[in-house]
Amino acid sequence: MRTCFSTRSRCRAPSSSAEPPSPGSERDGRLLSLSAGACLLVAVCLVATTGCSDDVFCVDDPALYISATIEEIGLARAGSTYVEVYCSNDPLPGKFDVVVSDTTLPEATQAPDHLGLVTSLTETLVIWQPGTNCFLEVTTEYGVASAHEPVPGAFEVAAPGTIALGEILTLVWTASDNASYYVVQASLEGSRGTWDIDVAVEGTTTTFGPSELTSTGIFSGRVWAVAGPFPKAGSAGNVTGAGGGFLNVSYRDPGSEFEVVVED
Repeated sequence: MRTCFSTRSRCRAPSSSAEPPSPGSERDGRLLSLSAGACLLVAVCLVATTGCSDDVFCVDDPALYISATIEEIGLARAGSTYVEVYCSNDPLPGKFDVVVSDTTLPEATQAPDHLGLVTSLTETLVIWQPGTNCFLEVTTEYGVASAHEPVPGAFEVAAPGTIALGEILTLVWTASDNASYYVVQASLEGSRGTWDIDVAVEGTTTTFGPSELTSTGIFSGRVWAVAGPFPKAGSAGNVTGAGGGFLNVSYRDPGSEFEVVVED
């Protein structure tokens, strides 16, 4: 059996009744997905199937599927850590114990949106600093599944202070140590409403054109550096052992934020 999950994009979503721009589901090979609040990097929809289309990832013959996200936010006087680990199987495991680098996560509960189990942890400090390897260990009645990825390093984003409506906006950032790819999360608060955009990028630059910046306003957001498999069709999972799936570790700090004024 193959366990698959969809990467079909849900591009921009207005917070008003204004008509959206006319985006493609993918642009230059980059995943565009609806931002559902801070930190959601990939929208997943799990299915069990014997074959996979071009917009799904697949893991061959796992005992169970595991999706794990670790996010570190470094701030001058504070910071935070968020960990979420999800599993799916039929039937669901009766035992689901999760440890990340000697930190035990709370008891899992039924996932609200999918058929699976989920556990999460939020701390108001950075548990794992940049450069630290995060070791994931998931124990079920099938055995132990594991993965590890480092916390990416700090980096800086450069953006113009203003651009004219209709111009192309180019964001550039320095390379982050240990980063496999980057995710740009941004919002345009303009006369046509508020539009949220998530873009996964393998390099250290990306552009936004008139089809995305459709009105004057404030275009602001942040860039995450991510260690782990890039979200595209055919990506191989990095979880091994008694299960298969994906672990991604993300990092950002004040240097990864930007704000651009879009003027007439």
